[in-house]
Amino acid sequence: MPETQRATSKLLHGIIVGLLSSLAGLCLWHLELLNWIERPLWDLRSRFFASPSAATDRIRLIFLDQASLEWGRKTQGWPWPWPREAYAAIVDFCRRSGAESLTFDVLFTEQSRDGVEDDLVFREAIAAFHAFVGAVMPTAEHDGQTAWPEGFRFTGIDVHTNAGQPRIRLPHTVAAYFPVPEIGEPCAVLGSAHAVPDSDNIVRRLAPAVTFDGRMLPSLGLAAAMAPISDPRCTLSERGLSITDTTVPLDRHGRMIMRWRGPYQTYKAVSAQAVIQSEVRLRENSKPVLDPDEFKGRHVLFGFTAPALGDLHATPMGPLQPGVICHATMLDNILAGDFLRDAPLWTVAAWTILIGISGAILGRFCSRPWLATVLLLCSAPLPSVAGFAVYQAGWWLPVAPAHLAAPASVVAALVVNYALEGRQKRFIKNAFKQYLSPHVIERLIADPTQLRL
Repeated sequence: MPETQRATSKLLHGIIVGLLSSLAGLCLWHLELLNWIERPLWDLRSRFFASPSAATDRIRLIFLDQASLEWGRKTQGWPWPWPREAYAAIVDFCRRSGAESLTFDVLFTEQSRDGVEDDLVFREAIAAFHAFVGAVMPTAEHDGQTAWPEGFRFTGIDVHTNAGQPRIRLPHTVAAYFPVPEIGEPCAVLGSAHAVPDSDNIVRRLAPAVTFDGRMLPSLGLAAAMAPISDPRCTLSERGLSITDTTVPLDRHGRMIMRWRGPYQTYKAVSAQAVIQSEVRLRENSKPVLDPDEFKGRHVLFGFTAPALGDLHATPMGPLQPGVICHATMLDNILAGDFLRDAPLWTVAAWTILIGISGAILGRFCSRPWLATVLLLCSAPLPSVAGFAVYQAGWWLPVAPAHLAAPASVVAALVVNYALEGRQKRFIKNAFKQYLSPHVIERLIADPTQLRL
C-alpha cells in the first residue's frame, strides 16, 4: 500500500473513530448521565472566578443570627417567632438611612402571636417605606392561594412578548403562600422566595421570575432591583427577560446562570440585633450602634443565618450558605449586568466533535507508546481549559462531553492501531523470520511498501 494511501486510510479511520466517540459523549451528556463530571467542574469554575463586582458594595445584608436570637430572648423576652414590632424597627432604620430598597426573605403567612395590633405596627412601617419587598412562597400544592389576593398593592407584572411566542418560558406556579393581609397589602413588591436546587441539592441556576395567575411574580433578587422603579416594563424574548434597560439571559427553562461573587462574607453584613438597637437609640436621640449612612443608597436584604431557623442552602461556594445569599447574588448579577450565557448547542456539539476527531487522528498516527501517553495526558485537561477560557468572556460551556470524547477517541484510535498495524507486523515477522535477518524484517515493518517480488 503506497504511503499516501496509508496516510489517507489513517485519516479516514481517525475521523470515523473521533466522530463516534464525540457522538457517544454528546448523547450521554444530553441524557444527563455525565452530571457526575459536569457539576463538580461547574462548581470549580464558579469558585475559581468568584469575585466581587462593581455592584457588590451596593448590597448590604441583615442577618438574624444566633447571637441576635439569644439577645432577643435574654434582654427583650422575645420567644421565637419574634414579635412584628422587632421587624418594624428594622424597617424604620433602613428607611431612616435612605436605603434604596429593603427585601425581607421571611414568610409572614400567619398572624402574630401577639395579636393583630402587632401586625399593624409592622404594616405601618412597611407602608412608610416606598421600596419594601415582601416574600411569597410558590408551591405546587393547591392548598395555597391560586389567585392574587384582593386588596394587595402588588398584583404581579404584565410581561410582553416579542415575535409571538418565544422559545423561552418562565416557570409557572399554580399556587402560592402569601403574607397575611396586614403585612402583604402595603408591600411595594412581592417576590418569590423559592430557590430550587439541582438534583444534587446545590443551587446553580435560579428563575428570576415565575408566572402566577396570568402575571409575573419576580424572585426576591429581581424584585429588589425593580422596587425603586416606578413603572417597570418587562418583555420576554429569545434573548431573555428584559426589565427596562436590562436583559437577563435565560435558559429554555426560564432560569439564569448565577455568577457567584464568593462566600456570604463577601457582602457586608450586620446583625439584626445591632439594627434594632440603633433604631431604638435614634428614637431616643442617642448615638446608634450602626452608622445610618452604611445603608444609604444601597439595597438591603434581610435573612436568617441561625442554624435553628433552617434557611441554609448548598451553593458552589459552600454547603451551608444562607438562603438570602442566593437572592443577593441574583440582585448583584442584575445590577452589574455581567451575566453568564449558555453556549449555543451547536457550539457544544462542534467543539466536542472537533476535539474528538483531533484526538483520534493524532492517536491513529501515534507510532510509539510514549507518544500515545503524552497525547492522553495532554488531551485530558483540554476541555476544562476551554471551559475556563470562555467563562471569562461570559459564556458557560459544558465540558463533560468533551472530557469523555477526548480520551475515548485517543484510546479507540490506539485500539485500531493495534488491531490493524499490530496484525500486519505480526504477519510480517511470522512470514519472514526464517528467510530474512531481523534487521531487514524491522525495515519491512517500518515500511511495508518495500514488500514486492
